[in-house]
Amino acid sequence: MGDLSDKKVQNFKPLLDKSYLKADGDGLYLRVNKMGRKTWLYIYQFEGRRKWFKLGTYPSRSLKEARRLCGRAAERVELGIDIAVEDRLKKEKALKNLTVSQLATEYLDKYARKPNPKKPSGIQRKSWEEDKRILDREILPKWGQRKAKDIDPRDVTLLLDGIVERAPVLANRVRSLMHLMFKVGINRGVLSENPVENTDKPYEEDEKETFLSDDEIRLFWDALAATEASDQIKRALKLVLVTGARSGEVAGLRWDEIDGHWWTLPASRSKNGKEDMKYLSSLALELIGDPIGCEEVFPSPVNTGSITVRAMSRVLRRYKFFGMEPFTPHDLRRTAASKMEELEVPIIVIAKILNHSLKPFKGITADYTHYGYEKEKRQALEKWCRRLRGIIEGREEEKILYMEPLK
Repeated sequence: MGDLSDKKVQNFKPLLDKSYLKADGDGLYLRVNKMGRKTWLYIYQFEGRRKWFKLGTYPSRSLKEARRLCGRAAERVELGIDIAVEDRLKKEKALKNLTVSQLATEYLDKYARKPNPKKPSGIQRKSWEEDKRILDREILPKWGQRKAKDIDPRDVTLLLDGIVERAPVLANRVRSLMHLMFKVGINRGVLSENPVENTDKPYEEDEKETFLSDDEIRLFWDALAATEASDQIKRALKLVLVTGARSGEVAGLRWDEIDGHWWTLPASRSKNGKEDMKYLSSLALELIGDPIGCEEVFPSPVNTGSITVRAMSRVLRRYKFFGMEPFTPHDLRRTAASKMEELEVPIIVIAKILNHSLKPFKGITADYTHYGYEKEKRQALEKWCRRLRGIIEGREEEKILYMEPLK
């Protein structure tokens, strides 16, 4: 019987400035780090050198199990086996046989979904679900059982060639994801080189600067009502145009974020990680409607939670709105900004409405100015609301410029 007990192990608390060890006997130790993580160690002598060997963490590995593993490790050391070297060689052998499927799992579990309090979403990659979808549909069916170390630039090029023929933009996304996945593999000691490094981008994307004209806005508004899309998606798409908010912000809108004419976007849902006050005009409130007994303003009609940006984009792709050039939910946001600029809304106010960082105003002004521009945002969005109503109703209404008073 050692010096430790289950109760003692459970009650050990972290110290603020350092880690510490607690001995059980026969070479078994418990290490408690500054964050409170508890790790079992077997400390032994081999060829005159003191070595450490991890036996697992508590509580997933109990005191009883740690003692058993410590005894087995001691027996192998008595036989003249350096267990730390033996364990390293086993891991190296396993890595040589690591499949792309196993690498993808390690990428998702140890990197993409890893908690990161510095990110607005609280995780390393907000797009991890999209990463998983691409892996499952585009990469793993072809490479899943192949050894990751055997993938070379030619394999990458051939895979991308097959995708670019049917979905050129997707091919670029697949290449970016593969590059990141193999890079993470190198950083974690799983791979020695990145096969994507010396391959070309499969498709040169045109910089998209799509804005809807007045006639196109009217056509979009009317044609959307005639589609078979859900009411939630129809209203959400229109709300992007009315508010200039990001489509993901609109899709995830909750009732507890709304107070009268103001929508408080929490930092956890904001792209820049900062809370944002958004003004809701009368048209915006009409689209939002009244509470319907759930937390989400736009609940998904087929799944739990809110509608998705993917579903919103799918509607725009599917119906094409009577021959209009293809556009995305983000183009609706861009259109709102463009139309407010036509109304002579100052750029800094548009930037605040879009919740953009004030890069053009860097320096002392940007660093020390914390004014929220609520009054200016309300004025600009009210003018845009009035202008938009005139567009969708087909009225030749005079544009009310930003500096002109509302009647």
